[in-house]
Amino acid sequence: MKKKIHEWISKKETKRKKNELTAALPKITGYFNSNNCDLLPINNDKIDSTANEAELQIPVKCDSAPESVELNDYNVNSSSYIDPYYWPSEVHNKFLQFCVDKGPEFFQNKNNNFNQSARCDDKNHTRHLTNGMFVRTLSNGEKCHRQWMLYSPSQGSIFCFMCKLFGSNRSKDNPFVCSGFDKWKKSERITQHENSIDHRNATTKWLLRVNSTILINKEMRRQISVETEYWQEVLKRVISVIKFLASRGLPFRELISEHDPFLKNHIEMHGNKGSGHPSYLSKTICNEIINQMNTDLTNLIITQIKEAKYYSIIMDSTPDLSKTDQMAIVLRYCTPTSINERLVELCPFDNHKGQSLYFILENYLKSVGLNIEDCRGQSYDNAANMSGKYEGLQSYVKDKNNLAVYIPCTAHSLNLVGVHSVDCCIEAVSFFGFIQMLYNFFSGSTNRWKILTEKLEKNSKNQLSVLKSLSNTRWSSHFDACNALIKNYNTIINVLELICDSNIENGDTRRDAKILLKSILKKETGYLAILWNDILERTNKTSVELQSKMIDPLKAFNLLISLKNYVASLRDLYNTYENQTTKLSLKLKKHFKNEDNERQIKRKCTSGSQNSTQLKGIDKFRVETHIMIVNKFVTELDKRITAYNYVSQHFLFITKLNIQPDNDINLSLDNFITIYKYDIEPSIKNELVQFREYWDLSKPPFDASNVHKILEWVLPALIVI
Repeated sequence: MKKKIHEWISKKETKRKKNELTAALPKITGYFNSNNCDLLPINNDKIDSTANEAELQIPVKCDSAPESVELNDYNVNSSSYIDPYYWPSEVHNKFLQFCVDKGPEFFQNKNNNFNQSARCDDKNHTRHLTNGMFVRTLSNGEKCHRQWMLYSPSQGSIFCFMCKLFGSNRSKDNPFVCSGFDKWKKSERITQHENSIDHRNATTKWLLRVNSTILINKEMRRQISVETEYWQEVLKRVISVIKFLASRGLPFRELISEHDPFLKNHIEMHGNKGSGHPSYLSKTICNEIINQMNTDLTNLIITQIKEAKYYSIIMDSTPDLSKTDQMAIVLRYCTPTSINERLVELCPFDNHKGQSLYFILENYLKSVGLNIEDCRGQSYDNAANMSGKYEGLQSYVKDKNNLAVYIPCTAHSLNLVGVHSVDCCIEAVSFFGFIQMLYNFFSGSTNRWKILTEKLEKNSKNQLSVLKSLSNTRWSSHFDACNALIKNYNTIINVLELICDSNIENGDTRRDAKILLKSILKKETGYLAILWNDILERTNKTSVELQSKMIDPLKAFNLLISLKNYVASLRDLYNTYENQTTKLSLKLKKHFKNEDNERQIKRKCTSGSQNSTQLKGIDKFRVETHIMIVNKFVTELDKRITAYNYVSQHFLFITKLNIQPDNDINLSLDNFITIYKYDIEPSIKNELVQFREYWDLSKPPFDASNVHKILEWVLPALIVI
């Protein structure tokens, strides 16, 4: 009997310990950071799958950094450290680290009633410190928190957090360090202090100290979040499976129910019972959930835009599967940690005029409570109804807000350069027509395609460079087609000769093969293949860079300039191209068209008199084809580059923040300040001086011309200085 009682007590004690351990484990929601939905990448090497339960530590939330400071560790008097007046005059390193770890807000004492701050002037007017003094109002209406301002409850005065810890001017003449500032009638001295050189230097030292501390805390959080990362990856994969099945209309209810007994029982009891029987799995409920998700997500985006204040507009239209035109509205804005582009609306429309499109935009902005006066940029394609100076959408937006700078889509602009360059001469048109006919000839028959691919040689990656088709909307396909032709030029000639001499092929096939063979053997065809391959190769790489996520208008402007200079350098290389043409294939013709023809070509001079000019062979091809193509390409690029001159004139200084300004940089900064005088503070020049000092001391590992990297680096540590 005693043995049974002992076993019962032992089982009960084991169950109690198990329940305590289960209660101590965090909920599944604890594995997600509510402030950051991004999942951290998992390192499988850090997880020992053979570890038992006793060896596994309880995971810690990613957003809960360990408490890094204790008063006893820094020898700080707990009765006085909150009041900045009692801080030691000579700050030792332990106390300095304690203050840095706690941050300035810990010592601000803003919840105090400020009764001790009452001061009477000569006219017996009593003034107090107010919460409003902890906020700085910028010229554009934005409000920024003064993190540096500390209130002393014992003295009723304010001190500067950065200057007391890191300032070089510790004399009695500086009340923000020694006795405290309490001249509320002269509150403009607060602004003067935060714009002073001493304050900026102290802030720079504080930022450098904070950045080093942040790096240490990041490493600590990384080490303690291995188990959290593991469960995040588990959930990530489960959600990916559900999204994959749902996007393809697959029966994921049945698949999921195989691994979830609760859901399986729910479907058996309530699934497919017809109208009036709720199951929460019907298409109506699913659509309601999707609509609610859309509403919540849109509200979140609009809230972020309102907090950011400024935004830019991107709009484009496309027909859907039902042949209905829909206008996509995309808003671009900055948050303290990233630059975002968000699709916020798809609106069906019938009228393609610029004014009608503006009404669509205006109605949407009003419906979500955004002010078009806060728009600072707009970007569309080059269609007349979008980019027109008088009746285009951009002109109507500028009528309402002149600061909404219009920047054409650079990738689309570059596409148009290629389209217009091909139309400049009949030889260029015929060349790309030949490439498409060649592709159609081989791809139109599985037998001919097999004959071609069997003769082609594989590249270093063990892949075949097969012929490619052209595309009217994607001009990178022209480079792919030219490149494939050059790599297989001699092989294609041999295959066409084989088909021409084949008795198996029908007459139409052999006739088409002879026409293509005659074209590919022309010296002009080989010459144009090499010329266009060089032009399109650089154009394609530029286009890819222009479509990258991290591109900015000034970088796009410089890319177009460099491409123009490169293409212009090809104008006098016709002898080089002629020599390269002979190396494509020994079967190519030795001469250009009409090279042996002595026919005189008469041209009219400007005076009206007749002047005989003899153009034949390479000279004729050089003047009427090679130079024509290069000049047309450069001219079209010049037209597109003109649209980006505004960016260079007003934003050049942003990519040269780390160097001493020259005349161009100063002119750019002056233009920027003049145009955006209601958006920025007059002290921006002083702030840029401090930034250069901060850059030199920090030595970040990236190029200062990368605007996105600079924003990612600076924004997390931004304060009002």
